[in-house]
Amino acid sequence: MTTSRKVLITGATGFTGQHACRYFAEKGWQVAACSRDQHKIIPFSQQNIEMDLIDPSSVELAVEKAQPTHVLHLAAQNSVDVSWTNPAETMKTNLLGTMNLLEAIRKRSDSIRTVIVGSALEVDLMKGEPVHPYGVSKTFQTALARCWGSLFQMPIILARPSNLIGPGPSTGVCSKFAQQIVDMEQWLEEPVLSVKGLQQQRDFLDVRDAVSAYEILLKNGEIDRVYDIGSGVLRSLQHVIEYLQHASTVQFEVEEEDIQTQSSLSYTDRSIRDVLDLDWKPTYTFASSIHDILQYERTSRGEGNG
Repeated sequence: MTTSRKVLITGATGFTGQHACRYFAEKGWQVAACSRDQHKIIPFSQQNIEMDLIDPSSVELAVEKAQPTHVLHLAAQNSVDVSWTNPAETMKTNLLGTMNLLEAIRKRSDSIRTVIVGSALEVDLMKGEPVHPYGVSKTFQTALARCWGSLFQMPIILARPSNLIGPGPSTGVCSKFAQQIVDMEQWLEEPVLSVKGLQQQRDFLDVRDAVSAYEILLKNGEIDRVYDIGSGVLRSLQHVIEYLQHASTVQFEVEEEDIQTQSSLSYTDRSIRDVLDLDWKPTYTFASSIHDILQYERTSRGEGNG
């Protein structure tokens, strides 16, 4: 049975984007997958559309081709490290790219429900010092989206996910650890894992749970509300490594590097309860996420060597 719901997903070839395309297709949505790579076929999508967020005409053409009822904006420069080496490019991608998308949506229709995915690393610039250019770029992105929603009466909902983990091409800390451990399992690396700040605490959420939350927000989220999406559980990097050690086939040592500051992020505020009130809750356990990450890295390494 066909459906009248069609979602345009930006950043469709990325870590979250690939999971989102699959999830929405399996839920009966029509999926228009947008990315800069015109040659990459994205499974589970009905349309693969080339789009360069920095080029307004490219974005307008993509939205016109897709004719979506909903938009999920995932495309971004998501690396903190890259934001230090190229802050201007990070700002351009995350801020100008979002503006171009919102303008293309506005010109197409004022009824397209849109979820803009920000970051838990956003900062209140009036109350706290920015930590890195990436956080600043996502802070401005959210501010821009809220302003466009208010000024032009656009149905925009904002999501701020915590640290997303799970199987796939992620650059997150859990996947980085898993990649090194798989190298150790295959005797490609010495069995020593170097870690900065074992006691750093973060909220880790499986990317597949995050995508399910995005669907709920697209359908039922309150316009102009910012939803922080997380597990509500803080875990130290030492705790993460303990899970990896248990799931690994190799014994390895852990060496802690000195860092200047220890940071922790909390996701227990009102906006998480808002998502729970919309009948969302995480379904993947942390142990199952770690298991799937390791299995993905093992399979990927096997394919690379084949």
